[in-house]
Amino acid sequence: MRFLLTGIIVLVLLVKPVVSSDFTNWRQKAQESKNKDEKIRLWTRAIDSWNYSDGAKGKMEAFYNRGNTYSQKGLYDHAIGDFTRAMEIDRNNESLYTIRGSAYFQKGLYDRAIDDFTKAIEIMPGRAAVHTLRGNVYRYKNDYVHAISDYNRAIELDPGDAVAYNNRGFAYYYKGYYSRARNDYDKAIELNSEYTIAYYNRGLNHCEEGDYDRAINDLTKAIKLRPEYADAYYYRGYAYRKKGYYVKALQDYTKSIELDPFVSYAILERSIKRIYK
Repeated sequence: MRFLLTGIIVLVLLVKPVVSSDFTNWRQKAQESKNKDEKIRLWTRAIDSWNYSDGAKGKMEAFYNRGNTYSQKGLYDHAIGDFTRAMEIDRNNESLYTIRGSAYFQKGLYDRAIDDFTKAIEIMPGRAAVHTLRGNVYRYKNDYVHAISDYNRAIELDPGDAVAYNNRGFAYYYKGYYSRARNDYDKAIELNSEYTIAYYNRGLNHCEEGDYDRAINDLTKAIKLRPEYADAYYYRGYAYRKKGYYVKALQDYTKSIELDPFVSYAILERSIKRIYK
């Protein structure tokens, strides 16, 4: 009888259902939620309920996901704090350095962003997107030489990266290399025929080259793709003015103001005065 009872006990243990941990339950709810504030609350509950049996990776991912949600809400200080805590668990995770670098960039902490993107590249050298991101930071620092170098590397790694071509074109534009810039914008648009910013940038480049007809065409395309693009209306107005189409220029300047009250009124005023000279 003793052996029989023992066998029964073993059988009961074998069929005992596996109970999910509190951490797992909160994590699942956080993943399913569509509301950012709710996601943050649920990820916080998951983090608070974590224990060693849930595994270090799970805790790292919870900090990563809560930090990512903070970033989506523009709460970059909170995001950086979470990404840093995730790094304490996994110091060789390229994605963590990339996403924290992006948060630093949004904060205007460009040197810290560069450090994080550089570390991400050291961990995983073959990711074109990280070179593009670091190139963007250099561009914001007006370091166009290093920006172009990063965009070159991004294009080598991914020749189909329209963003890298557009951004390299932008760097060439600010260096005054208008022909090179135009070629890059052409390639970006070839790769993505609905790339609004590339049309806008190429339109500005045409203005610098004095080709106002093509500038108008590109800026019109940008406006069709993004009807509330205030800057595109302004620069199309500029191109119309250079062509002598003053009524159209005034219409575009006016539309630009309607769409964006923060457009420089001093620039617009000077432009309008030139029409009436």
